[in-house]
Amino acid sequence: MANVVLSASDVKKSFGKIAAVDSVSLQVFEGEIFGLLGSNGAGKSTLARIMVGLERADSGKIEYFGKQDSRIKAETKKRISFVPQDPAFYENFTVMQNIEFFASLYGISGTEAKSKAKGLIEWLNLANYSEKKAELLSGGYQRLLSIACSLVNNPEIIFLDEPTVGLDPKMRQLLWGKIRELKLQNRAIILTTHYMDEAQELCDRIAMMANGKIGVIDSPDSLIEQFGGETQLVFKLNKPVAQDLLAKAKAALPEASISSDESTLFVSVQQRTVTRSIVEMSNAIKEMGYEIRTNIVKEPEMDDVFLHFTGSAIK
Repeated sequence: MANVVLSASDVKKSFGKIAAVDSVSLQVFEGEIFGLLGSNGAGKSTLARIMVGLERADSGKIEYFGKQDSRIKAETKKRISFVPQDPAFYENFTVMQNIEFFASLYGISGTEAKSKAKGLIEWLNLANYSEKKAELLSGGYQRLLSIACSLVNNPEIIFLDEPTVGLDPKMRQLLWGKIRELKLQNRAIILTTHYMDEAQELCDRIAMMANGKIGVIDSPDSLIEQFGGETQLVFKLNKPVAQDLLAKAKAALPEASISSDESTLFVSVQQRTVTRSIVEMSNAIKEMGYEIRTNIVKEPEMDDVFLHFTGSAIK
């Protein structure tokens, strides 16, 4: 079993009367992507800042590599990094100058710093911009530069706070690929996000946060299976759905939830019955003289899990 590299026990943090982090406990393992998922204001960014040492908890315990750090010690700081949402570099420095400067903060200078900078620039697709001032980069490449600056110390734990906010789809996919590569290097990654597809795509385990609390921690697949609800079958037909078809459909699948909108029939069923339900419903539709133009199966997703825990849409 992988080693525990970070644990939080009963961590609390309030701002005035607002409990931003409320009795949170969790563990993060070596070589996993651990998602802190929730809407804006759920407490995930505050929790990340506490765990990385940028914010002090009111109470609770944080342990890195099996040792308690009430205030994160210098030797621990060398083994972790934090990539915030906002730019974490000097705008008037070039890409190369920024990375070399942050390397110097860890005592890396000269040839070694330049070599590290060149390697990170190449790996993060920044080679065409190495001598360009950071302020002139697009938002996506600025995000990549922030990551480069955070990796000069070769950290074992990396915190990524909302890493893809505001990025276009191409840059988002590029960043997802780099996050996966970091995982393959056996680094632990704590990813805060309110994008459900991002959490489902990248994370090994997800902590669902709302109102400062963690509701559950599990893998995306397990969360969807447990809390995602039913699978929806959508049948688009060649003519409007009449009451006799609805009656026939309900007789064929009495355990299903069935509704219609003009020429579309909606059937919600348990995931384990999807195949049988498609066959039964298709037969019923054809027996009533309808043609199926298209048939769509909408599986439960992380959005459905979020709705289960919060009762509201992502904001």
